[in-house]
Amino acid sequence: MNRNQVLAAVVGTFVLYGLAACQSPPVKPVDGTTVMSTCDQHQARHCHGSQCDIEIAVSSCSAAGITVSVADLHLCKRDGRKTINWKLAPGGPYKFRDDGIDFKNLPDTQDFDPATRAKGPFKYSWDDKLANGGGRQFEYGIRLVDSSGHHCDKDPRISND
Repeated sequence: MNRNQVLAAVVGTFVLYGLAACQSPPVKPVDGTTVMSTCDQHQARHCHGSQCDIEIAVSSCSAAGITVSVADLHLCKRDGRKTINWKLAPGGPYKFRDDGIDFKNLPDTQDFDPATRAKGPFKYSWDDKLANGGGRQFEYGIRLVDSSGHHCDKDPRISND
C-alpha cells in the first residue's frame, strides 16, 4: 500500500466512526463515565417523555431582561416528536401575546405545524415533529406584553439534531 492509500484508509475510518457516533446512543469511555451528545443532555435536562419545558424569566421588558432556561434547545431526531412548552411564572406581570412564540422562516410544516400551536397567557406550546434530518435550526421569537401593555421580545432558537 502506498502512502496515499494508507492516508485514505485512515481518513475513511475516522469519517465512518464520526458518522456512526452521530447516530449512536451515548458511549462509555474506558474510565466508565458517559459521554452524551448535546441533544441527549438537553432532553435529559428539559424533557420528560414527549414534553419539553423551557422556563422563561423576565426581569425587565427588554431582550436582555428576558432569559430562557436553554437559549438553543437541541432535540434528538431519533427520540421522536416532542411538545415544547414555554412557561412564564403564572399570575406574573408578563404574559404571552397571541404570537407568543413566533418561528421565523419556517420552510414548511414538516417540523413545526401552526395547527399544533397551543396559546395561553403563561404557557405557549408547539409540537416539534422532528420529521426531517438532523442539523436543522429554527430561530424563533418570544413575544410578551407587560401589565402596562408594553411589548417585550427576545429571539433564541431550537436545533433538531
